[in-house]
Amino acid sequence: LALPPDVAVETLRDREVVVAASDVDGVPTTTTLRGGEARQFLHELDHANGVLVVDHALEVPSSEMYPDLAPREARDHDARRRVAWARPTCPVDGIC
Repeated sequence: LALPPDVAVETLRDREVVVAASDVDGVPTTTTLRGGEARQFLHELDHANGVLVVDHALEVPSSEMYPDLAPREARDHDARRRVAWARPTCPVDGIC
């Protein structure tokens, strides 16, 4: 997704995330990501969850270069923003 250059969206990301997963053999593993790694992981997780960067915006984004952006985003923006801002958490032991 390429946004018009006159659209800027600030995203709030956690500085640290603990990721629990299973390797290819089904063995559970946990790792802690910090800084840029955490930010990139959350960005990719957004993609996996169908969240776009515009879904993080407080207000419906608008663009003079692409005037159809605001009307297209306005319809479901609040619902998509709730998904974008959701922070599912698990206990420290990683069992959800």
